[in-house]
Order: sequence, then structure tokens, then C-alpha cells
Amino acid sequence: MALPEAAVVESEQSTVLERAGRAYADGRFADCRALLAQHLEAQADDHDARTLLAEPELLAGDYAAGLQHYESRWLTERFQPYRRPFAQPLWQGEPLGRQTLLITPEQALGEAVMFSRFAPLLLHLHPMAHIVLEVQQRAAALLGHSFQNARRLRVIATLDRAGSNLPPFDLQVPLCSLPHRLQMKAENIPAAEAYLYAPEARRVAPDGSLAIGLSWRSINPQSGKSRSLPLPELARMLQQPGVRLVNLQYGESQRDQEELLRKEGITLANPEGVALDGDLTEVADLAAGCDLVVCIDNTLAHLGAALGRPTWVLLPHAPSWRWHLEREDSPWYPTARLFRQPTRGDWQAPLVELRSALLDLLTERGKAAP
Repeated sequence: MALPEAAVVESEQSTVLERAGRAYADGRFADCRALLAQHLEAQADDHDARTLLAEPELLAGDYAAGLQHYESRWLTERFQPYRRPFAQPLWQGEPLGRQTLLITPEQALGEAVMFSRFAPLLLHLHPMAHIVLEVQQRAAALLGHSFQNARRLRVIATLDRAGSNLPPFDLQVPLCSLPHRLQMKAENIPAAEAYLYAPEARRVAPDGSLAIGLSWRSINPQSGKSRSLPLPELARMLQQPGVRLVNLQYGESQRDQEELLRKEGITLANPEGVALDGDLTEVADLAAGCDLVVCIDNTLAHLGAALGRPTWVLLPHAPSWRWHLEREDSPWYPTARLFRQPTRGDWQAPLVELRSALLDLLTERGKAAP
């Protein structure tokens, strides 16, 4: 039975996007980029393909092309839930004067942590403007505390799509569009060693020990499985005399910890009275009380590094664009160190590197001890 013409076009498009997605997942990033670029020569209005093309472009450090293509996300069905019913026009990067700019949230908490750095920068670039940074409820207290000394910046938690609790504003811009509006390049990323600040560092490990905060799982529905790794494999590589492992995993982790105890005889320090799926301030306090954060690519990777803590991030073979390729450091986070899978699904190699780095750190701490 022949498909209707529109269905044939949709089927062909899905095939291209699926092939591009497989190429990216396999680490064939140049193939992914070439496939999408060739497809767009014939179907320039395929906004899903254009949005997907941004990923390998940004991964390769081509911010000019990648950020431009990423703006096509607003013409895709996937991003419609993030659109807001505001009459105020979108800010395109022009001088703000004395106007008030609303920055609206999109996507997940990791994006809120990562891109909130641009709000103070906007105040510097537009010295008479006012900024309203709207963020998810869980992030509002931490960002409000961190930016409390910025006189013309106000942080507000999202209550509803209509923005019923927002003050008057003149212009709006989505949070993840700020790098594009600011014409950001890989070499001018605003990368302070710390730009978020925990209200009160909370240490749950004994004094004198090396407290390592752990997170090993992502709940991202698209890529969480490839980013995550079993807790026993991670904890086994980190267990050393003088090391105390602290649970910083988002959400329920009791089953994982029971498996860890059964397989490795290792227990994690679990801070009492803290809901790890609650307010981000509590997690920030715990992370700030750790000497080192070790995690996969999830919100904690951004939070630990934004707080200026030494943060070691285990990355899958096909990483998110923000971690770039090959390098061990990050242009976004000066205190981050990256450990990468050499092939798809191979966590053993980066875990061995992680263990070696930990032993080096413990040796250095021993030399520095009085």
C-alpha cells in the first residue's frame, strides 16, 4: 500500500534524523553533521534537522553556526511546551537602555545552573537595564542567594505559564538563547571559577577525610541511560583509606545503595533531613561541604563546577555539546576535569583513569599534610 505523499516525506525525514542520531551516538560526529547539512540543502525548512545539526556543530566548537541553528528549536513541536504566551517582543540582542528584560526558563535544572551565569553579564553590558531571571522552583532560592548583590537583577520562581507572579517587563528572551544573543564564541565564554554560592557548606564526612560527593545516574528520558553507570563500579574505584563517599544522587537511591553494600561492602554517607530531589540549595550546601564531586553528566556536574568545587565528570563516548571533544578540561567550568569513554559503553577505561587521578590527589594531600 502506497503511503500518502505527506507521509512519505515524514518517513524520509525520520530516516535522516534517525541516521544522524545513530551517527552521533556512535561517535561519528562529522558524518552526523554532513548528513544533516546535505539533507537541509534539499529541505531547508526542516527545523528538526536544523536543530539537531546544532549539536555536532557546537561539539566541534563552531558556536557561530551551532547557536544560529539551535534557534530553530522554537519551530519544532518538541519545544512548544516552553513557549510562553507573552505579548512583549523577543529580545534580539539590541541595547536595552532602561528597559526590563525577562529571561524565561527552558529545559532542565542543568540548563538553569549553566546559563544563569549570563544574567550578571547582561547587567554589566547594559548598565541601566533591569533583569528578571525566572527559573524553576527548585533553583530559585540558590540563584537568588548567589545573585543577591546584583542590584538590578531579580530572581523569581516559575508559578505558571502565564507568568502571574512576574513583575512588569518590556522584553523577553529564553534562557538558552542568551549565548546566541550575546554572540558568544568558544573563546569568550564567561567562565568564572565560581558564580554560584551555597548559603552554608554542610560537611557530613569526618574532618581530615577526603569527602567525595557522588552522583551516578541521570533521569533524562533521551540520553540518561547512556550517561549513567552502576554505583558499585564507580564506588569500587574510589574506595580508599581516608576517603568518605557522600550520596548526592538526585531522587531515590536506596536500591542502588543496597546493591553497593551487598556487592562491595561499601556504604555512602547519607545526610539526614535533606531531600535530594528537593530544593537545589540543600544539594549545593552538601556539594560545597565536599572536597571533590565525582559524577556523570547530570545537574550535579554543572552545580559542583558552578560552585567552584573540583568536579570530575564521567562522560559517554557521544557527549553533550557543552563538553566538546577530546579535551580533559572545560571552557565552561575551570574546576572541572573530564573522563571520557574511548568507545561506546566502555566505562572501564575512564574509571581506571579516575582511580589513578584519585591516587595522585591522595598522594598530594599527604605531602601537604602538616
